[in-house]
Amino acid sequence: MADLWAELSKVSTAGLDIEHIMDTWTLQKGFPVLTVNRTSDVSGSSHILVEQEYFVLRPKETQIDYKESPFRYRWDVPFTFTHGNSGSEHVQIHWMYTDSISLPLTSDSENTWLLGNPNLAGYYRVNYDLENWNRIIDQLQHYHEAFSTVNRAGIISDAFALQRAGLLDTDTALRVTLYLDGEFEYEPWYEAMKGFMYLRNRLYLSPVYGSLQLYVTRLLRNIVDNVGWQEQSSDSLRRQLVRDLVLNAACDFGSTECIRTANQAFLDYRLTSNVEHHIALLVLSIGISSGDVEVWNDLWTQSKDADGDERRTMRLALSHSRVPWVIERYMSWCLNTSIMDPSSSHHFFGEVGRSPVGHGLAMDFIADNWQDIVQVYGHTPPFIRTALDTVQLINSEVELQLLISLRERTPKTSAAYHELVKLTEEVKINVEWKTDYENQVYHFLESDAARAKL
Repeated sequence: MADLWAELSKVSTAGLDIEHIMDTWTLQKGFPVLTVNRTSDVSGSSHILVEQEYFVLRPKETQIDYKESPFRYRWDVPFTFTHGNSGSEHVQIHWMYTDSISLPLTSDSENTWLLGNPNLAGYYRVNYDLENWNRIIDQLQHYHEAFSTVNRAGIISDAFALQRAGLLDTDTALRVTLYLDGEFEYEPWYEAMKGFMYLRNRLYLSPVYGSLQLYVTRLLRNIVDNVGWQEQSSDSLRRQLVRDLVLNAACDFGSTECIRTANQAFLDYRLTSNVEHHIALLVLSIGISSGDVEVWNDLWTQSKDADGDERRTMRLALSHSRVPWVIERYMSWCLNTSIMDPSSSHHFFGEVGRSPVGHGLAMDFIADNWQDIVQVYGHTPPFIRTALDTVQLINSEVELQLLISLRERTPKTSAAYHELVKLTEEVKINVEWKTDYENQVYHFLESDAARAKL
C-alpha cells in the first residue's frame, strides 16, 4: 500500500501526506468524536475550538489503554463545517493533525448554528456546546429543510450515540426528535427509530415505557397517515422503504390503530390466503401475537408447504406467539435439525426473544437448554449471535450474571464463547445505561415540549 499512498501524495494539490493520514485510520481501531465549542480571544474575536477524542461505548470499569494504539487514538481528520448563513453548498474544510485546532469565525457565522461533517463526508461524530445544540434544535422545529435529509439523519444519529456514550445530556438528545412529526423522509426516521428502539429495549419494563410509547406513536402518526398501508404502482423505492419502516415502528410501539389495521388484514388473509408482500411479515406477526393456538398451528402447517421467502416470513411470524408453551415448543423445534435446518432456524429462534413479550421466556429456555443450543448453533458465529438476540433486552444484574454463567459453561475454543464475551460487554453497558438514564428519559417525557406532542 505504501506505493499507492506515495503516488496519491504526489498528486495531492494540498500537499497531503496520504500515507500518514491513512495509517491513522488503518492501523488503529475505531473513530473519533469531534467536539465543537465557540470561544473568543482576548481581542474579542470569535473562534471555534475543535477537539477530538476516541469515541467508544464501554462499561465504566473498562479503561482505555491509549498505548495499544500506535497513534494513541488520535486521527488525521478532514474536519468540515458549514453554518446557517453560508448556504448548503458552502463547506469549509480544515485538516486536524493534532488533538485540537482553533478556527476563526466570520461575523456572519457568529449568531447562527454551526454544523460539522455536513453530508456525512467524514467518518466521525460531532458534538457541540449546548448553545449550538439549541440553535440546531430550534432550526429543526421551525424549518427543518434548512438541513438536507442526510444532515438531519446525521444530527439524529449523533445525538442518540453521544447520549449513549455520556457525552450529551439526555434532554438535549431527545429534544432533537421533537420536530419529527413534520418529517417525511426515510433517513432521518431510520436513525430516529434506531435510537427509539434502543430506548424501548432498555425501558420496556419501566413505568416510563407507557409515556415513551405514546410519545413515539404520536410522532409517527403524520407519516403513517401520509404513506398509508396500500402500495401504489407509482411508489418510489424510498416511499416503499419509509412505509415498511414506519408501519413496523408504529406497531412495535403499540399504536392501537396500527395493530387494529394489521389484525384486520390478518383476518382477510385467513379467508383468502392473500396479503400484500410488503406488509406480510408485519401482518402475520401481529395476527400470531393476537391469535390462539389454533391460529398458530394453522400457519405452521401452511409454512410446511411454502417455499423460500414465503416460508421464512411465516416462520418468523410464528416467533411472535404470546402463548408460553407454544413459544417453548417452537424454540425446541428450532433446535431439532430433523424439523428445521440451523441455517434458517437460528433466525426464528432469535426472533422469539427480540420482543418484550418473548424475552423472559427466551432467557429461561436458553438457560435450561444451553448445551443443546451450543451444539446446534455454537460453531458458527452468525448463527449463535442471531440465536442470542434476546440478550439485547437484558437490563438487570440478575440476567447479566446468567449470561456470565453461560459463558463460564462454554468451551473457550468455541464460537459461542467468543460471542458471549462480546455480548457480555454490550450487556454491561446497557445495564449501566438504564441505571444512569432512566429517570432522565422520564423527565424529558414529562416536559412541556414533549407533552405538547401528545
